Amino acid sequence: MNKPDFKAIIAGTRDFSDYELLRQKCDTILSSKKMACNIVIVSGTARGADRLGEQYAREHGYRIERYPADWDRDGNSAGPIRNAKMADNAHALIAFWDGQSRGTKHMIDTARAKGLAVRVINYTVKQQKEDTMKEDPKIEKLRNETTQYAIEHITRKGLHTGYAWLRDAFNDYYDAIKTPGVKTSEENDIAHRKILAQKVAIDCIHKLNHEQLQQLDKVLDEIASETKISNGLHR
Repeated sequence: MNKPDFKAIIAGTRDFSDYELLRQKCDTILSSKKMACNIVIVSGTARGADRLGEQYAREHGYRIERYPADWDRDGNSAGPIRNAKMADNAHALIAFWDGQSRGTKHMIDTARAKGLAVRVINYTVKQQKEDTMKEDPKIEKLRNETTQYAIEHITRKGLHTGYAWLRDAFNDYYDAIKTPGVKTSEENDIAHRKILAQKVAIDCIHKLNHEQLQQLDKVLDEIASETKISNGLHR
């Protein structure tokens, strides 16, 4: 007998970057469903909680259903239209909300109005900033450098606009935070690199427009998907 699908939306604010919190909460919430159902993660594809939800799905072997907002066609209504479509095609919502994001609040209200099971995990931006401040000064410097190169690469303004500058900075940042002496599979390596790419994109969220952020997402995804860097490319 085939197991039925259980479709859970993982959504939240665009500045959410605490993957460990997301993983712990989703593991707990979905634990009672995974034996009897095929878990499907529904994503609005936005950076932040949505993209981390997709990462969670990939790590657990869950199918992903994506509902990207069509901003060109729907304008300012794109977000609410996308939220309604997701709620119409899901059983539950796991939302990571800072208490302020109107987009996430609309998703929560829409899911409740349509009768979905809703779990809201509240967090504060201040907590995330405090976590960031605990970084080693060297790692914080590499993170800031990667963010700056990302902005310069997309805007073509500054001294470091080339792809190689951004790629090398990202790899230096990634190498600095890896656990020394621990070997991982190529699949896990790429998964961790993509989580780091999300953090870089979030750092750029208030410094680039929507179109530029979309371009940056593609560039960072390409860089994060690389595991062997050619020695022939230099700054």
